[in-house]
Amino acid sequence: MIRRVAVINTRTDKVEFEAIGRISVDTEDKNKLVILVETGKNEYKKHLVNMTSWNMYVVEDLEGAKVNEYKYEVNYMPESIVPFTVTEKK
Repeated sequence: MIRRVAVINTRTDKVEFEAIGRISVDTEDKNKLVILVETGKNEYKKHLVNMTSWNMYVVEDLEGAKVNEYKYEVNYMPESIVPFTVTEKK
């Protein structure tokens, strides 16, 4: 089933993470949202989202839309990500 999952910051009302594709969502752990995406025949990607009191998620069914069944898209909203630099320790 083609779905869109969006994680929203409830303080700012901004979407911080979005995944679109053949998605299964596991909500068994209230502190962790597990998103499993089918990217091809017997090929999968897993995303883990830490759930806090300041975020929520929405799952939308897009099955009615005409889309490539194995197209996979993840969007991080850049204004929500704190920049960092990776350096080599000498």
